[in-house]
Amino acid sequence: MIYIIGIILILIVLYIIGYFVKRKNFTYIDRLEAWKIELMNRPVLDEVSKIKKLKMAGETEEYFERWRTAWDEIVTEELPNVEEMLYEAEDLVEKYRFSKAKQVYTKIETSLKEAEMKIDEMVANLHDIIGSEEKNREDIIGLQELYKKLKKELLAHQYAYGKASKNLEKQIVSATEKMDQFGLETENGNYLTAREIIMELKKELESLNVKMESIPLLLNECLHVIPEQLKEIKNGINEMVEEGYHLEHLGLSAVIKKLEDTLQSYTLSIETAEIDGIEDGLKEIKGQIEVIYDLLEGEVTAKKYVLSNQSQITESLANITAKNESLKNEVEQVKETYHMSEAELEILSELEEKTATMKKNG
Repeated sequence: MIYIIGIILILIVLYIIGYFVKRKNFTYIDRLEAWKIELMNRPVLDEVSKIKKLKMAGETEEYFERWRTAWDEIVTEELPNVEEMLYEAEDLVEKYRFSKAKQVYTKIETSLKEAEMKIDEMVANLHDIIGSEEKNREDIIGLQELYKKLKKELLAHQYAYGKASKNLEKQIVSATEKMDQFGLETENGNYLTAREIIMELKKELESLNVKMESIPLLLNECLHVIPEQLKEIKNGINEMVEEGYHLEHLGLSAVIKKLEDTLQSYTLSIETAEIDGIEDGLKEIKGQIEVIYDLLEGEVTAKKYVLSNQSQITESLANITAKNESLKNEVEQVKETYHMSEAELEILSELEEKTATMKKNG
């Protein structure tokens, strides 16, 4: 009797466990069914039909046919296959074949994920095309205005761009060709290709705009403003040398020559419409010119100080010379009695040279 009761209890427990496991599996099957229904109810055809408002040719027509075929496959083949697998899974659960049912779940999930990815990709590509067409219409208006403005500016003020005008004209021609190409691709329904072209055109025209604003100013700096400053400096140096200034130690001739060479290099770059880094380079040249002015001003200040204190300096120099002569005589006497090292004799020689230099500059 006890064994019978035990068996009955075990059966009851197994039934309860089986009931809850079946319930859990059916709940999961319901979720998969809901997922399938949600995919079937996606308004894909409504979305795809929006593309018919565009020019049905080229890329647009190709995508439309591809999406329609893909959607038909999903609705008529892939999702019906999922429906059959759902029935199979329910049957397996009813028969308590849960392990086999899990294998079917995996297949169902894979099919639904693939279908969902296809749908999402279709809708994303659709939005790309429609969005590209809308953005193209908006962008081309502004770019056409900028193009006309730049072309008119170059024709009206060609002299201001010097030799750079030829390269600027080439860039205008390039922009013209891209605008024509954009119009052709749009007319042929290739909105994504047209989008790529218009982004390139936008980049080129914005770069051209910066160049046309900067080149006249940069040329003026390279050909007139800075050369005049360097000329003024060289004239000033010549005048100072004539007035007795000693400027060789400053090495200004080499510095000025290097600045002139750099300036010539910048001018050649500007004439080919290449201006990257030139504005910063000119700022650096101006900074070096300011340093030269400061050095020359320092020389003037130093000479004023020397002139105002010449009597004291002359007296001090005379004292130094006398002491040096006295020291020299003492050294000669010491040399007759004692041996002096080469280092000591070298120190004496340096003192004589410095004293001589001071007298010469004084």
